Amino acid sequence: MASNTEHATLVICDLDGTLISVFEYHVRCLDKVVAEVWGIENQLPVHQRFGIPQRETLRRICEIGGVPRPVYEQRLGLAMQRLAHEMSASLPAELSSYLLPGAIELLNKLQIKPATYLALATGTIGPTAEIILARSGLKPYFPVAVFGHESNTRSDLMRLAIERSIGYYGIDREDMQVITIGDAPSDIEAGKAIGALIVAVASGKVSTLVLSQYNPDVLLDDFSDVDIAFRSIFRTNAQ
Repeated sequence: MASNTEHATLVICDLDGTLISVFEYHVRCLDKVVAEVWGIENQLPVHQRFGIPQRETLRRICEIGGVPRPVYEQRLGLAMQRLAHEMSASLPAELSSYLLPGAIELLNKLQIKPATYLALATGTIGPTAEIILARSGLKPYFPVAVFGHESNTRSDLMRLAIERSIGYYGIDREDMQVITIGDAPSDIEAGKAIGALIVAVASGKVSTLVLSQYNPDVLLDDFSDVDIAFRSIFRTNAQ
């Protein structure tokens, strides 16, 4: 643990599209669950799901589909249970081949950097995210994690990640620099909302051109050159 006077850096990472690519499984399973639980077709455009907590995605789908709010709320728990079940059954038992280039190597470098701490803030609901983390080998890197069933906004997920990290790692918020890493415009906007330094990576479904319009502090195509990615992150931290 860091002492109360030690300067610390908290790096909050997104999951799908940033470290691993399993978005297509999310799309198929979500469409199936929405039809089963609420009896509607998912009419929310796929691009509007990038970086959005899954609880909020389900709310938007039901709103577009004309599901009354009380019916949405009554069946939300069932929908998340069904979604976790479908993802568990659909995802391959071994997900290391779905890891994005350089992801593990970058996490290894971050993990051993002095006074640097890792947290996960993902829009994926907890039970599904735990499956992905376990099957991909990512779980040991993130003793602190926040999931997409815990809030409807990504900025609130990041705030919760900070709170949990302070408690788990024993770091002082006043002496801590927060860096966020994500692949969607919502990651950039949420990072700005919490006063973080923002690293955007175009390894998901959003292009470098689109991400650049949101003015992140660092913009990378991917993490394939781990040394460049690492230096870029901490060059920003030194500014």
